[in-house]
Amino acid sequence: EEKANIVSSRVNDRLLICKIQMYRVQKDGGIAPDCRVYSKEGVPFSTINNSKAMLIRIDLQRFFCNHFNVQLPIFVDEYKSFDDFNAPKSQGEQMIMLYASNSPTLEVK
Repeated sequence: EEKANIVSSRVNDRLLICKIQMYRVQKDGGIAPDCRVYSKEGVPFSTINNSKAMLIRIDLQRFFCNHFNVQLPIFVDEYKSFDDFNAPKSQGEQMIMLYASNSPTLEVK
């Protein structure tokens, strides 16, 4: 159990918006590998709202890019679901914000 806690804390120390539970305790008291994603507040990813889920996905993408020393652009789909308070901020990577519209022409800004 101690080893599982150390692994989980090493991963979660590098995440800003989410946390990952790397194991689960079984009924018999043993530990089984598991991977469950939660917000930092402890809300399961499967029940979280759309904008918070996108922020968690961005956090995980940044984690893997940093871990593997790779720089990739981040595509933020449905950017209109964010307000000024919770909009994702660039941390040095290129961010491409996608908006849905009824316009027949494609605009790139």
